[in-house]
Amino acid sequence: LDKAVEADPDDAEVRYQRGVVRARSDDNSGAIEDLQRALELKPYFPTAALELGIALGDGDRAAEAEAPLLQAQQVPALNAQASFYLALAQIRLGRYEAAQTNLTRARQADPSLDTAADYYQGVIAFRRRAYDEAEVKFAQVQRERPDTTMGRESAQYLTVIADRRAANYSAFATTSLEYDSNVTLGPSQTIPGSASGQGDGRFVINGGARWTPLHYGGFSLSGSYEFFQSLQFHLTSFNLTDNRPSLQLQYDFDWLSAGLLGRFDYYLLDGNSYLSEFTGMPWVTAREEGFGRTEIYARIQPRDFKAEFNVLNGLYSFAGARQFFDLGNAAQQLWVGYQLGFVNSQSSDNLTQQFNRDQYQYSSWAGEVGVRWPLPFDVLGELAYRYEYQTYAPASACITNDGTHPCSGPAGTYPTIPGGLTKRADNDHRVILSLERPLPEVWEHLSLVAAYFGTFNDSNKDVFTYDRNIGSVGLTVRY
Repeated sequence: LDKAVEADPDDAEVRYQRGVVRARSDDNSGAIEDLQRALELKPYFPTAALELGIALGDGDRAAEAEAPLLQAQQVPALNAQASFYLALAQIRLGRYEAAQTNLTRARQADPSLDTAADYYQGVIAFRRRAYDEAEVKFAQVQRERPDTTMGRESAQYLTVIADRRAANYSAFATTSLEYDSNVTLGPSQTIPGSASGQGDGRFVINGGARWTPLHYGGFSLSGSYEFFQSLQFHLTSFNLTDNRPSLQLQYDFDWLSAGLLGRFDYYLLDGNSYLSEFTGMPWVTAREEGFGRTEIYARIQPRDFKAEFNVLNGLYSFAGARQFFDLGNAAQQLWVGYQLGFVNSQSSDNLTQQFNRDQYQYSSWAGEVGVRWPLPFDVLGELAYRYEYQTYAPASACITNDGTHPCSGPAGTYPTIPGGLTKRADNDHRVILSLERPLPEVWEHLSLVAAYFGTFNDSNKDVFTYDRNIGSVGLTVRY
């Protein structure tokens, strides 16, 4: 066939024959090349169109496979096979309704495809989380063809379905040692009257569990609880405790999922009340088969700081989107994101106190990029960077580095802001590097995790310019 093509490269029939042989010899790219050329030379060539559609589907080019398969489907003798492979392409594209229609058409045209059609209808039901329907289909395939590849894969699907029904819960626990270069968040240079940056080591424990008591079709209700505790070696007044209960409602519409997360955090600092925070977060995720997924979210957080920290009280609101790109498998992923943020200080009857709060009111925008990638020795690496620009309210112009108070007014009134003062503006850079290595040789649920967290905040107000570097190494258990 190679010699025949060399003798006459424009012979559509020869190109078709060599394309078929290449496909059967697992030379998929060569098959696609020949079959596409055959169709260029002879546009109406249904058998070549069928073979091309199959090869494109096998080559993860499902979107391109539809057109040639639709051509082949119009020929009665090719209808069954073309409909079947067209359904497979549409499953890969997440077009499940169309795939169901073509599977039905294929089995009507050729009853010998019944078992294969049952298997792929089970796959569709599984992806839609219609586990009862999927279980019926897979059980039927397993009974009829137990020794085939589909029969064995059906048995695996049945095991996964049983596990998912039983595993309506998950849990994790982490213990780690950390070093924080700037526990006190002191500025990069000495500022009279401000905190100085102090580093310290600490021991951290973090654990939690999630339970999903309710599943109905695509609807689910989950509850979770998480506990966090840091124990500083020397700066014990910075020991932080958090208790975090949450509820989430979720509904899956095939390729689209939507949910609402409600969460409450209650923080203690050195055993004393520090912050209570509510979070409401509606979100939507769109899955793009073979490409990735898009996430859109909003986050609304009323924060109630206690005692001297109450100048930070306010309504913290954010909205953003992330696009995830699949780079071959679930462990290889790239993402980019963008977020807008607004902080509105809570009103107060005391105008001076309200003025102090307004100094910390800001709007922001942020961009982020990250990558997850498998590394040698079974290590999963993740690297992410985020930049945020924050512009603060006019009251922030009264923050100085020399301890003076340029903004004043009669007692009980809102202070006046002299002209010529500059509002605060921050450029916040954050870097996260995480390396995780599962330890199945010790225990299948155990992983070793090493991480670095860097914060570099550059402000036009020196008192808010600081660097913070945190190194962490620990063990994580997940169920």
